[in-house]
Amino acid sequence: MEQLWRDCPPLAGGAVAELGCGYGVMLALLRDVDFRVRGCEVSSKAVACCRSEGLDVVEGKAPGIPLPKQSFDLAIAMHVIEHVSDPNSFVQEIVELVYPGGGIVIVSDGIFIKGYSGH
Repeated sequence: MEQLWRDCPPLAGGAVAELGCGYGVMLALLRDVDFRVRGCEVSSKAVACCRSEGLDVVEGKAPGIPLPKQSFDLAIAMHVIEHVSDPNSFVQEIVELVYPGGGIVIVSDGIFIKGYSGH
């Protein structure tokens, strides 16, 4: 986890959104170190599993990520961008999820893209 945001750490206890959270492994790790977490996942089976573990996860996909805009300190998408039909729109949706100045981490096949929202 720490490698993901070594240069731009989120605020302790901050709100984190994970897009394509799967079965909630990263969400659970973040929750266990006191972050407030929400996830979005396309698989209804994975959403049900996350919810059974007490994780706040909604079913959805991009475009139209069903999470509130400008509500998170950090947005994470790991191994998701390569599966979306319009990567540019996907990145724009991720940027819109975080507060102005919030952090964004996108991971794809060992490539880390990190930055801050400029809106």
